[in-house]
Amino acid sequence: MKKPAPNPAAPLPPPSDAERKAIAIAREKHNARSARVKSGLLNKNGGRVMNNPHSDGTGWEVRLQNALGTRSTDFVDAEVTRITGVLQKSDGTVEPTELDAMFAVLDGAEPQNEIEAMLVTQMAVTHVLAMRSARNWMRSKEIVQQDSNGLALHRLSRTFTSQIDALAKLRRGGEQKVTVEHVHVYPGGQAIVGNVTQSPGSGGILENTGQPHAANDPRALALAAGAPMLCQDAERQALPVPDSSRQEALPDARRRTGVGRTEGE
Repeated sequence: MKKPAPNPAAPLPPPSDAERKAIAIAREKHNARSARVKSGLLNKNGGRVMNNPHSDGTGWEVRLQNALGTRSTDFVDAEVTRITGVLQKSDGTVEPTELDAMFAVLDGAEPQNEIEAMLVTQMAVTHVLAMRSARNWMRSKEIVQQDSNGLALHRLSRTFTSQIDALAKLRRGGEQKVTVEHVHVYPGGQAIVGNVTQSPGSGGILENTGQPHAANDPRALALAAGAPMLCQDAERQALPVPDSSRQEALPDARRRTGVGRTEGE
């Protein structure tokens, strides 16, 4: 027996109290976010043009340049041409929403210069290609196609992760920063106090200023009470070791010439 189809005109239930709280938090975060720049792309007469989506054309151009971390209009034009070439479909058109998504990534990343803008653009393109590979992998019916698309997806995913690391390293100037959250010092141990200088490419510590070489407090050298530890056995009396001071002749072995022979026979 078939179930009756739901009535599309039926009113939807109101959100629960938990959903209302989540909506309020999301709305507050949403209002705090800045609006991303639009590309203003139009597919027209077999070509593509970009027009300002509002009356402030100068402000729109400044936002485009800022999204690409530059003041050069030539750099903006060249990057837009490269991006649209990647997003171009078989009929020569480009979906405006896909280009707007690219600019949203750039605008949100806030590149500080052209190098960062190119790296962020590559990250966005890598993501697009990875999603296409995932779609092709899901649609693959032959094992060879599945292997090929799966390998492409794996490589693109690893490339995306490497690009994220490269951008983070570029923004911190190539310096490596290690943050220690908790330090536990047990009895008999020492904590590192001061600056530690480490040679690049090696694991040895060259200099540690401010750290004492030995503990001065005798209490730090005492073992805390706890479970017994393995140690050497207590000294016991040693076994005698034979030497050559007492030499005695060995008794002659009794030799029997017959089996079952008695004395006098």
